[in-house]
Amino acid sequence: MSPLAIVIGILLFGTLLFVVEIFVMPTLIIGKVAFVVTLGGLALAFYELGALYGSLCVLAAIIINGLLLYFGMERIAKSKISVLEVIDGKVNNFQDFGLKIDDEGVAVTDIRPEGKAIFNDQKVTVWALTGFITTESKIQIHKIEENKIFVKPI
Repeated sequence: MSPLAIVIGILLFGTLLFVVEIFVMPTLIIGKVAFVVTLGGLALAFYELGALYGSLCVLAAIIINGLLLYFGMERIAKSKISVLEVIDGKVNNFQDFGLKIDDEGVAVTDIRPEGKAIFNDQKVTVWALTGFITTESKIQIHKIEENKIFVKPI
């Protein structure tokens, strides 16, 4: 068997493993094996065939594997497993709720130390300043720090 056929076979096997990694079973293990096999084939191409054919093999491997990677990523981006929606929710944004210290509300859940409460017809996450506050208790905002609202029972 000629060295050229061996090199081409090794490079095709590396490309086949790369195709399996992208299109069939993305586990990263097969991709690493494909990378090592391809590098081995390129090293063998330089050793057995010389600089000219070795350089041509490198160029061919970059083009073929680059195209496979491009079309594979395009396929993955359109698949059902990719995230296609943008999350636009916000954590307690106090300017939107218009909350301030000494506002009064009602605990919707037990607050131990975190729970939900309603202030100005808005349901927000709150933290108990001390202890445990039961559901339906009247509460008052004691302080607002960063993204947390601290409450105390009335």
